[in-house]
Amino acid sequence: MQLKVSSWNRWTIVVLASMLVPTSAIAQRLVSRFTPPHRERAALYLFPVDEPEVKGPSGKQIVVGYMGAVLIGFLAWRAFDEPAGQHVKVKDDWGYTPDANTALGIGSYVGATLAVWGSGHASGAKGTLLGTAIGAAVPTIPILMRRDDPLLPFVAAIFGAPMQGIFGYIGYKATAKQ
Repeated sequence: MQLKVSSWNRWTIVVLASMLVPTSAIAQRLVSRFTPPHRERAALYLFPVDEPEVKGPSGKQIVVGYMGAVLIGFLAWRAFDEPAGQHVKVKDDWGYTPDANTALGIGSYVGATLAVWGSGHASGAKGTLLGTAIGAAVPTIPILMRRDDPLLPFVAAIFGAPMQGIFGYIGYKATAKQ
């Protein structure tokens, strides 16, 4: 049974109850009978409220992470590539730019991280950006270590980017609140 009591009267009851009753637990029980219920609790009593359920991460984030890594990595590689510039090196008749390969690694890392995290949040999962970034960083290290390889764009697109998507997803899933 709930009685409606104004705020001033409520505090008067609290002070009187705490002075008259030896333990605070009993005083709290006495006061709780005179306090109005919260709106949320009242709504739950009157109407069943469906809370939005938190969805878990889905496997499509791996594919989206792979596509983001390839797309952003290629755009970064293209922005720093100098086919006829002075920074071009030649190895086994393959011309390449080490700075462009570094941009490829960093771009694919950023692309995979943002794609996995963004697709997860768009679907309603609640993973963290930090967990996703740590996961996607694991396969990025070998990509950045091979910056003097002229075939790095192909190797990164075939092996590195899928691994960035998978590990980014694992990091996202590990930090998702379910």
